Amino acid sequence: MDKAGIITLFDKHDFYLIPDKEEVKSKIIIEDTPAKISQPEEITSQKEVPEKVISEVVTEVNEVVNSEVTKEEIDQETIEITGTNKMGISVIVHYSGEVVPSDKELLTKILASVNVDIKNILLVNIHSFTGNKVDFSAKNLVFGHKTHDEYFPDAPFYSIHEHEGMQFLFSDELSALHDNRDLKLKLWEGLKKLFTPSVG
Repeated sequence: MDKAGIITLFDKHDFYLIPDKEEVKSKIIIEDTPAKISQPEEITSQKEVPEKVISEVVTEVNEVVNSEVTKEEIDQETIEITGTNKMGISVIVHYSGEVVPSDKELLTKILASVNVDIKNILLVNIHSFTGNKVDFSAKNLVFGHKTHDEYFPDAPFYSIHEHEGMQFLFSDELSALHDNRDLKLKLWEGLKKLFTPSVG
């Protein structure tokens, strides 16, 4: 059959051009390529959201931690001072909160033994030395080792220590004196020297 006969035959019927295998393969690759290229962009956009959220959470946590540290430092730097300095006497103690009532009662009796009213002295409760400078008085009665170790580590206990025109008497903590007669006697001897004009 000649070419004209072939054309006439196909003109009478619907027909479709079927590409060869290489054309099919090439078309599939070309059509699939855009989908494959777009996938990394979708993955990138999905990662951006978690990273942003994590960053915000970390920032909030740091702000909370920093605020808590700041508050803790402020609490530690507090020096609580009560009373007056009419007699030029400071009593220095160390408690994380208020002075224990039983210790304050003992202190009142100790001062009364040398004719000193607790209302007429400065009661200085040092929670921490961080960032603090203690202003001492002419006469200073110090209970506990913290002030001693911070300022005068070489000064003897229960003896008068003089420094720049001020006098210091260092004693163990008030809590250690309650049932210890020997420590009370040592303190009494020191008190008589510190408050000689007041002792009748």
